[in-house]
Amino acid sequence: MLSGLLALSMAATSGDQLASWCEQNSRACDIYIAGYVDGVEQELFLREDARDFCLPTSWTSADGRRVFLARWKNNMRNHDGAWKGNKASTLLWTVFSNEYPCRRR
Repeated sequence: MLSGLLALSMAATSGDQLASWCEQNSRACDIYIAGYVDGVEQELFLREDARDFCLPTSWTSADGRRVFLARWKNNMRNHDGAWKGNKASTLLWTVFSNEYPCRRR
């Protein structure tokens, strides 16, 4: 189900570190980010434009925790531009390529 993911997994990575990585890697200009915080469902990863995602909006990870998707350039910032992830104590991010088979409406 999750084939096509980039070989990049960042444990305990802050939003700023992730943004820096994305800015330094040209391939990351149109990637998707999945994440969960301390095993708690994070609605902050979801927005009304979730229907535009190529990947499923959410799924249950192998350890039973719920994972949500967000586009790092848009959905991961508050209205003041601050990274929402900075408020979380523990983050686990997995970065997916947009080459995952799309099923757009």
